[in-house]
Amino acid sequence: MLFVILHTIVTYAFLLPSEFTFGVTQEFQLQGGFVRFYQGSGMAVARFFLFALYAYAIASLLKTEKMLIAFALAYGAGLTIMMTLGGYSVISREISDMRLSAGFLNPNSFGASALICIFLNLFILVKYHSGKLIKIFAIIFLGTGMFGLLSSGSRNSILGLVVGLFVLLLYIPKVKMKIKIVACIVFIITLIGFFLPQHVWQTLNVRFNFIEKIKEGGIENANVRFGIWKDYIREMPEYILTGVGFNRSTEATKLSYTTRNNWIPHNRYLHTIVEFGFIGFILFMAGLWQLWKRISYHSQKMKIPPSNYVISGLFSAWIIMLLFGSYSGSRDLWIFLGIIASYGTMKINEN
Repeated sequence: MLFVILHTIVTYAFLLPSEFTFGVTQEFQLQGGFVRFYQGSGMAVARFFLFALYAYAIASLLKTEKMLIAFALAYGAGLTIMMTLGGYSVISREISDMRLSAGFLNPNSFGASALICIFLNLFILVKYHSGKLIKIFAIIFLGTGMFGLLSSGSRNSILGLVVGLFVLLLYIPKVKMKIKIVACIVFIITLIGFFLPQHVWQTLNVRFNFIEKIKEGGIENANVRFGIWKDYIREMPEYILTGVGFNRSTEATKLSYTTRNNWIPHNRYLHTIVEFGFIGFILFMAGLWQLWKRISYHSQKMKIPPSNYVISGLFSAWIIMLLFGSYSGSRDLWIFLGIIASYGTMKINEN
C-alpha cells in the first residue's frame, strides 16, 4: 500500500498532473436505458483508497468469530435483498446471454458477491457451537448464494468456488466431515436446480461450451481474455520496469491497433505489473503470501476446527478468480482481503 501511494503520487503529482481529474471523461449508452460513465483518474484514485480503508476497517473490527458470524449473516441478508430488488444484465438479444446482475453493471461482480456469501455461510455451518436458528439462516443464505452464482453465469466465480471447495475438502482431515460437506452442497445444488429458470441452464451451457468455441474460432474465441493477455504481454517491455500508473493500464496497448486496445487486462496479477511494474508485482505477491501465512499459522501450531479450512478455501477461490479478472474498484475484493486479514490476526492472537 505504501508503494501504491508513492507510485500514484509520482504519477499524478509530477508526471501526469493534467490527467488527475474528477469529472466524467466518457459516456456510453447501454441496453435498457442504462448509461455507463467513465470518470477521471482522480475519482478512481479516491475510490481505490476509500475501499482500502474499508478493508482495513473490516480487518480491525472483526475481532472475534462471533462478529464474523454476524457479518456473514448480514452479508447473506444483503445479497438476498439485492437479488430481490436488482435485475438482469442482457449481453445480447439472445436469451442465452441473460445473466443475473442484481443491480451490478457487470454480472461477474455479482458472481463475486455470491461466492463470498457462500463461503461466509459455509463457515457458520461447520462451526460446532452455532445455534440452530443461525444455522437455518446460514443454509438459506448459502442456497441464495448458490442460486445467485449460477444465475450470474460468472465463469470466474464458479471456477473459484470449485477450487475453493476442493481445497476445503483436501485440508479437512476427518472423512466424516468431508462427506457431510459434500452431501450438503450436492443437496443444495440439486434443490436449486429445480428452481433455476431454463434460460440460466442455456446461459451456462453456452458459456462453458469451450470445445465448440475453440473449433469455431480458435482459443481466443473460447475466451476473449486470451487475446487481451496476448496484447499486454506483447507490450510488456514498455512497462515492465516502472508501470504506466494507476488506472492507466489501457495506455500500454493503445498503439496495438486491435479491437481490444481499450480493454483492461482482466487479470489482477498482469494488471498489477502493467500499472506498477515488476516491483509492484513482487510486493503484491508478497502481500498475498503474508495473508496466507496468517490463516495457515493456526494450522501449524495446533489442532484447528473445520471453519479455518473454509477461510483457506475462500482464499484459494479468490487466488484463482484473480487470474481471470482485474476486479478494479470491486468492493468484494476488499471485503475478501479484510476477512482474510481479520481472521488470520484473530487466530494468531488466540494462540
